[in-house]
Amino acid sequence: SCVHSFFPKNSNSFVPKRQQPVLFAVPSQKKRNVAMGRKKISIQKITDERNRQVTFTKRKFGLMKKAYELSVLCDCEIALIIFNSASKLFQYSSTDMDKILLKYTEYSEPHEYKTNDDIVDTIAKREHKPTSFPTSILRRAAAARER
Repeated sequence: SCVHSFFPKNSNSFVPKRQQPVLFAVPSQKKRNVAMGRKKISIQKITDERNRQVTFTKRKFGLMKKAYELSVLCDCEIALIIFNSASKLFQYSSTDMDKILLKYTEYSEPHEYKTNDDIVDTIAKREHKPTSFPTSILRRAAAARER
């Protein structure tokens, strides 16, 4: 069979396959905007129902993936229970959920317990902008006052 070569379209010249010029594939040079990044979103209820459902689905999977990674990397048991706004149950467990929940109900030692308010407070403390003075100077000044 015959194949077109690099001759202009209006030319009726055909080159047999054995004489066909070798073509090299050149990867397309996609421009990357280095300044692009993820937008920081405000953490508040998403008003649009469709956007809220899409976000729930994506973040639910992301949370389960993080739970899986934590359980594998740190050799720990994880039970994750989620009820959506329609009270539908979703769960993830690194091992048997019933065994983890039994262990939880029988646990009587003091333990870490966090609520949304605790997380918000921790985030606020971490994002607190430092003062114009280096922390070490402020600590030394406070220590000097205590003496």
